[in-house]
Amino acid sequence: MKKTFKRLIAIVMATTTMAVGFGGMSVSAVSETASWSARYVNVHGAPTTESRTGYATMQASSEVYTGKVNTMSDITNRSLTLSSTSHVMTTGSIVYNNTGSRRWYISGEIKKVTYEMVAYTSLKAVLNVTGIISR
Repeated sequence: MKKTFKRLIAIVMATTTMAVGFGGMSVSAVSETASWSARYVNVHGAPTTESRTGYATMQASSEVYTGKVNTMSDITNRSLTLSSTSHVMTTGSIVYNNTGSRRWYISGEIKKVTYEMVAYTSLKAVLNVTGIISR
């Protein structure tokens, strides 16, 4: 009985050592992209339901993300605020005033990350914004 028990412990120890060894290997994260769109209506008499906040949820395995604004229909007096509803971003939130890409980091246990995009324009107009988030 003692011999069997010792042998079992030796097998468990060897398996654990192998698992730790493999776990230490660096594996590159699979890339993923999520599209989103947001809309802000600043027209007198228009219903507030015309405005729409954009959301994108991703299955995360990395803490570095890139966001890109693809299109923004208004060329002046506009902004897009990006923040995370499920994790803490080291920047708090990111405000885009022009098209382009930004990189940011998130902290916390990383599982599914949900981002929120809120468009805004001070002009009496409709602002449509589309973009992507990728890792």
